Amino acid sequence: SGAGLSQSGVSMRVDELLKQIRQWHPESAAVVDAFEPLVRVQTALQEEWAARPIRALPPYTPDSLPVDPAEAVSVAERVADALEQGFGGGDFAAAARALSRRPTPVRTLCRAVLAGDDAPLTHFAERHGLTNQDALRMVLLQTARALAAKASLRVRRTNASDKNSGQGGRCPCCHSPADMSMLVDKEGKRLLHCSLCGHVWRYARTACPYCGVDKADNIEMVYAEGRPEERAERCRSCDAYLLAVDTRSRNIPAHLAYYVTLGMGHLDVLLQEDGAHPGV
Repeated sequence: SGAGLSQSGVSMRVDELLKQIRQWHPESAAVVDAFEPLVRVQTALQEEWAARPIRALPPYTPDSLPVDPAEAVSVAERVADALEQGFGGGDFAAAARALSRRPTPVRTLCRAVLAGDDAPLTHFAERHGLTNQDALRMVLLQTARALAAKASLRVRRTNASDKNSGQGGRCPCCHSPADMSMLVDKEGKRLLHCSLCGHVWRYARTACPYCGVDKADNIEMVYAEGRPEERAERCRSCDAYLLAVDTRSRNIPAHLAYYVTLGMGHLDVLLQEDGAHPGV
């Protein structure tokens, strides 16, 4: 439904970026189309929360993610609507309806999906006659990510995110691993993007965020053909990799750079065929 969206500067930049990704990667246009409604809901929620006065919060972990059930259900309904628009099938809407029934176990289920514990999800799906547990999991995961983005905004209000946690390159807000890297500014600062809350923080260009090895020749760059701004950073020590984007050559906003990875599935395939593995 696109509830809460306006043609603000952020939403217009999203329009522009998604259009560019389709132009850069016509082979991935269907993927971009499917995820576009979710991207719009995610950015709309971030705008809404950034505009509200909210209380500060100390750093947290996924198993202590703050989840208000009423807010979580509202977010789940918006997320499910977006996924239904993008993928269809009716299963996302069914999951949202089941989650909205009181009393809702949405807090337990969000934390379960972050912990990789399928037992509560299976029990809930069977109880409510949901035949597609993957759709339920996707709604819960995207709901948890949205709620984590809000929680990390509260952490950032305390200035705790100005420095790295120093523990393997994990997010200083929620202690989750990075899922992509980006270069920004004229000097080419390296930022990592959190796989849970989406926070970005500075990290050494020569260090692996997964095993921590930091030496000049440790990170191997694997480039997309004809697109030097898109690449993967592969650690020679632990063989983990993460996708990376140089935001400077195409003027990509750092807070939206993650969405460029919608068109970078070919690099995932290339690295995994060569024996590397995602660090997340």
